[in-house]
Amino acid sequence: MEKASKLKLALTAGIGSDHVDLDAAAKAGITVAEITGSNSISVAEHVVMMVLSLVRNYLPSHQISADGGWNIADCVTRSYDVEGMHFGTIGAGRIGLAVLRRLKAFDMPLHYTQRHRLASAIEEELGLTYHPDAESLARTVDIVNLQVPLYPSTEHFFNQKMISEMKRGSYLINTARAQLVDRDAV
Repeated sequence: MEKASKLKLALTAGIGSDHVDLDAAAKAGITVAEITGSNSISVAEHVVMMVLSLVRNYLPSHQISADGGWNIADCVTRSYDVEGMHFGTIGAGRIGLAVLRRLKAFDMPLHYTQRHRLASAIEEELGLTYHPDAESLARTVDIVNLQVPLYPSTEHFFNQKMISEMKRGSYLINTARAQLVDRDAV
């Protein structure tokens, strides 16, 4: 920003502008704006890809093949069907809801939690189970998806305590912000 003396607007694609030094922008008179929703579908599809990649054990299996091996037992040791697995999203806004809509086709029981409960018509349409808090959801599902913004109150939201609430062998997907998860706890 110091080198761009004529800069008046910093436009960022997606949701969240925590990757911009907002204090410096304000001091320099630079407006910071977001194109909210511009990548919502891309992120939702990425979550679905991560669900399938993790549960089907894709990356380790691909590496076995790339290394010249193909012992099917090695590849399927931790490879499962997603059908019947419980999926839960913490945050069901644009992205979280788009993920739930896409996963419905996989015959997975779908769960969510967020501050404001979705309309009953949406819950019915998708067969959603609402949880009053993240702990309840984490205890119930096989796959936890984080779709919440990064605020001081959500930094390290998924910490050792939250991880201890999760079912043994469950998965955690975070395509929102890295700081939502306490890396050392993971």
